[in-house]
Amino acid sequence: MLIFLRRASLFFVVIGSFEMAWQVLPTAAATFDVRIESGDVTLQPDNPIVNLPVKIYVTVQNRGERDVEGTIVFYDNGNRIGSKPFSSRAAGRPDEVWLLWTSTRVGDHDLHVEAVLDPEFSDANPADNSVTVSRYVDYDTDGDGFPDRIDLDDDNDGLTDVEELKLGTNPLNPDTDGDGVKDKEDFYPLDPTRWKYEPPPPPPSVSPAPATHAPAAPSSVPSGSSTPPSASPRTASRREVAPPSSPSHSPALVSEGAGQVTIQAVTSGIIATFQGSTSTPPTLPASMPTATASLPSLETPRSSEESSTSLPWLWAAIGLSGGLGGGFWWLSRKR
Repeated sequence: MLIFLRRASLFFVVIGSFEMAWQVLPTAAATFDVRIESGDVTLQPDNPIVNLPVKIYVTVQNRGERDVEGTIVFYDNGNRIGSKPFSSRAAGRPDEVWLLWTSTRVGDHDLHVEAVLDPEFSDANPADNSVTVSRYVDYDTDGDGFPDRIDLDDDNDGLTDVEELKLGTNPLNPDTDGDGVKDKEDFYPLDPTRWKYEPPPPPPSVSPAPATHAPAAPSSVPSGSSTPPSASPRTASRREVAPPSSPSHSPALVSEGAGQVTIQAVTSGIIATFQGSTSTPPTLPASMPTATASLPSLETPRSSEESSTSLPWLWAAIGLSGGLGGGFWWLSRKR
C-alpha cells in the first residue's frame, strides 16, 4: 500500500511539471519581439541630391514583454554603409536612430535597414525586422535644394524647362549663348552678338511701274484732208458732185464712201439767168468754180447699189430747191 502511494505521488508530480512547462515556455519565447514597418524609414531630405548628405531615420518598435537591445544595419544597393545601436524598453516608446549618408552616384538606390538583436535575445518574429525603400539620387543644377527631376526651372534662369525646350535653349544652362545675360532677359538667347530687342528695318519702298500705253491705230484718212478721223468704227460715206460735163447738166458721181459732197456754187450769173427766163431752166457754165464742203454722214455706209439708187432723187431734190429759191427771189424783185 505504501509503495502504491509513493508511485501515485510521483506520477502526479511529473504530470504537474509538464503542465507548468507547457504554460511557461510559450510565454518565455514571446518575450522579445522588435518590428520595423515601411513607414518607419524616412529620409531628410526625402529627395536625395548627389554629393549632399542625407539622414536616414529608422524607428524600432518593441512588441515583446522585456527590454531589448540590438543594432540597426544600413545597406545601399546591397552594400553596407553603416550601423547604429538601439535599445527599446518593453511597452515603452519606440526607439529612433539615424545614419548620415552621402551618395556620389546619380540614379536609383535601394536602401535596406535591418534590426539585429544582441545574442542573449531571441526574436520571436524575425521576418518583420527589416524594410527596403527606394530613392532616386539626382543633380541640383541651380543649387536651389530641389533635384532636377522635380525642379520646374533646373538652371534658375527664369524660364521653365518646358519653355526652354520650345525656345531651343539649354534647360541646364542659364546663359545658353554665353553672352553674360540670362536666357530670360536675353531677347536673342541663341545669338551671342546681341541681347536687346532690335526692331526690324522698314520694308523697301516700291516705285510704281511706268504706265504703258497701247500704240494708236493708224488713221485711214489721207494726209491733208479736212475731215477728222471718226471715233466710231463705222466708216462715214463721202460724196462729191462735180460741175456738169455736157449741156444736159446731168450731175456726175465723182466718189462715194469718203464722206465729201462737192456742190456747184450759186453765183450772180445763175441769178441773172433766172431773171431772164422763167420757162427755161438755167444753164450752169462748165467753167464755174466749185466749192467743196465736208458733210459728215449720219447714216450707215450703204452698198454700191443703194447709193446708185438714191443719187437721182438727191439731185432732183437739190435742183427743185434751187429753182424754187430762185423763183421766189425773182418774184420779190419784180414786185
